[in-house]
Amino acid sequence: MSESFVIVMAAGPNMPERCATPFYMATMAAGEGYDTTIYCTSMGTLLLKKGMAENTWPMGEGNGQTVADFMKMAMGAGVKLGACMPSMEMHGMTQDDLIAEAELVSAADGFEVVAEADKLISF
Repeated sequence: MSESFVIVMAAGPNMPERCATPFYMATMAAGEGYDTTIYCTSMGTLLLKKGMAENTWPMGEGNGQTVADFMKMAMGAGVKLGACMPSMEMHGMTQDDLIAEAELVSAADGFEVVAEADKLISF
């Protein structure tokens, strides 16, 4: 069984300059054999809303790659994406609003994921 690496992603489209690095780091962790999850909470949950990541540009609109590009790279490496249900409620989101790759995570399960992580980073 591999060690787990969890990134708690609280930054969202309101802070696009903070949105690429977590996905890049998760890709590297998965490549090193970690069971890697990005747990999106607070504003980070908005990045899992259909169409949002495609319109979020870490280097400024139209410059470089979108957050969706970094997300695809991470998912291609096997990174799992978790959507915090209480944060979704805060933003008026339902499961239908989420990208297909995102997994709903209850508050209790989110706490467990974070508490049991072997390695943890927060953005």
